[in-house]
Amino acid sequence: MSKSGVYLVSATSVGEGKANSPTYTNPDDINLKMASEHQTGQTQNGNPFRGMGKEELLRHSSKPLWVRLRMICVAIILIAWLALIITVVALIFAYPKCKDKDSRSWWQNDVMYRIHVRSFYDSNDDGIGDLKGVHQKLDYVKDMGAGAISLSPIYSMDATKDDLSVKDHKLIDPDFGTLQDLKDLIKAVHDKGMRIVLDFIPNHTSDKHLWFLGSMDASNIQYKNYYVWSSQITNWNSVYGNSSWEMDSARNEYYLHQFKTGQPDLNIRSAMVVNELKDIMEYWMVTENVDGLFIRNSGYLFEDYDMRNETVSNTAGVTEDKYDYYNHEYTYGLESNRLLMSMFREVADNTSSKFLMADRRGTTTEKIQYYGSFPGSGVHISLNPIGMAPCSGNCIKDYVMDWVDNFSNNKWPNWMTGGEDMSRFASRFPANFSRPFYMLSMLLPGTPIIYYGDELGMTDLQATTEHVTTGLMQWENSTNAGWNCTNDCYNGVNSDFSTINVAAQMNKAGSLYEFIKGLSSLRTEDAFRYGEYHTAVTSNNIFSFVREFDGVTGYLVAINFGDNAETHDYTSSHGTIQSTATAVKTTGSDVGFSVDDDVETESLRLSPLQGIVVSWDFKAKEL
Repeated sequence: MSKSGVYLVSATSVGEGKANSPTYTNPDDINLKMASEHQTGQTQNGNPFRGMGKEELLRHSSKPLWVRLRMICVAIILIAWLALIITVVALIFAYPKCKDKDSRSWWQNDVMYRIHVRSFYDSNDDGIGDLKGVHQKLDYVKDMGAGAISLSPIYSMDATKDDLSVKDHKLIDPDFGTLQDLKDLIKAVHDKGMRIVLDFIPNHTSDKHLWFLGSMDASNIQYKNYYVWSSQITNWNSVYGNSSWEMDSARNEYYLHQFKTGQPDLNIRSAMVVNELKDIMEYWMVTENVDGLFIRNSGYLFEDYDMRNETVSNTAGVTEDKYDYYNHEYTYGLESNRLLMSMFREVADNTSSKFLMADRRGTTTEKIQYYGSFPGSGVHISLNPIGMAPCSGNCIKDYVMDWVDNFSNNKWPNWMTGGEDMSRFASRFPANFSRPFYMLSMLLPGTPIIYYGDELGMTDLQATTEHVTTGLMQWENSTNAGWNCTNDCYNGVNSDFSTINVAAQMNKAGSLYEFIKGLSSLRTEDAFRYGEYHTAVTSNNIFSFVREFDGVTGYLVAINFGDNAETHDYTSSHGTIQSTATAVKTTGSDVGFSVDDDVETESLRLSPLQGIVVSWDFKAKEL
């Protein structure tokens, strides 16, 4: 019998107890019962209800009602999964993405330290700072927190010993040492994870340069047009006063010198000259492996092709023989200069992406033009020397935002507090202005550039001298601040060296040196190194801003640059500022907070020329 169904098997042998033998029911005879009958113990012909067989289940499950029900359930599940996937993908795209920490270069992250080599450190007691001296003091520079050094000109120069009177762009002047000394310095810099930038002087040379000596002979085909010569002169004045034209008796023509008489201007319109300059750049950046070049006096490179006279500036009290007597629309800041920066950038990019910076007088807009119209078409940094007078919060805001509003990947801000061509920071500003401004410039987006000695508060030389900004570095409280001047030193020192010196300030809590060192350390935090910038509270006295980066501690920097104390609720100025934050750094003990103190940012009071940095833990942004 080939029947399917449920069978009961008895353990009793057939024939035993026949009266009680089970009765086997043919499965075909079983009638369907409702589930309720089974649940209430109802039976079919006295036997328990055993449910439907396979064929019966298949027959009922094939009915349209059950098919549709299953399809609906499957569709609901599929739609739910699809909705979940869409939600997850939408959240991924909607939630703010983390920034790439490797998106910035060394020149954007490091503090740069500008060194006037002659005045920095003398390694052989001849009274002149040298390359070995810089080498010996690298640990000092690194300890302060600088990651790059920028050196004043060290090239072979004429007897005037003017750093800009270059006789040969590829030789080292004996005053500073040898080429091997420079090679050793470069290696030491790189071994310490630092960078080195050399000056590049393309505007002019010494009149003792081989090129000029050849150019004095009009029959010399190679060098004849290397300089700007003319049989007629214009009314152009030199930076040092009087005419910028000088008659050369050998050639019987005038040559142009926008600086000193012994510094003739190169003819940058000559392709041969430009190629010579490119070759010099490649030599230093490729052969000698320096990390970048500072293009000096770049605004003077081109002059008006038609040799037009300049217009009178009408500046009060300026006589006709002075530089400022005329406007300089034909001798400074010509559009061709910007185009040349683009050509120089191409050379740098073709030499393992080396670094270029340049100086340019003028408005912020004019300086920013040096960055080029698109990424990679200009210099990496167009210098922004701090030339303003002390001013209040709104004034600082205007100054900062002038640069920050133009901030992009190819227009990187910088904050240059000193250099050879300007009075020292401590001579331009009151003593109590230094710390607030260093707190500002070191923690803003951009590259801080510190001039040697400014980290100590050195001032211009008080003695009458042409080189008031290049006084000897004040190392210690001893004769001549630690310099051996038996053979006469290059320059002098100020009488305040007994207290304003390296030995007195290193490791001394509260010193200006340690303050700047602390700011350099704070700059290495991700929020400052890579983070976003947001202006917070600003007023006639207060300037403040937030630096933050996804997943790390956020910071508020608040500084009172005015004359009156002010209390503000900073939490209302930016959404991530916490009502209770932690003090990280202050401009001094007078601020009233110590490191790690709780600070109520809803009612933070700052007196004149006080500043504070506070922090809070990162909180994920809500969508």
